[in-house]
Amino acid sequence: MQWRSFWRHTRTIFETLVIYFLLIQGPYDLWIGKVGYRLSSYLIDIVGITVLFVIVELVYNAIRQIVVKRRSK
Repeated sequence: MQWRSFWRHTRTIFETLVIYFLLIQGPYDLWIGKVGYRLSSYLIDIVGITVLFVIVELVYNAIRQIVVKRRSK
């Protein structure tokens, strides 16, 4: 695996998470503030979403590396 490629795509996932939390999670936080929500459930949701994004990104990187190796042969 080429680490430069890996970190480039990992940076993309972090940028996606920042956009997600600014555009989607922010308004959701305001709504939760009005309705009420348990903090532990809220934190578990945030961690779950982050882990899901990271898993998807790692799988994408692995598949991409396989395809790149096959095309370069």
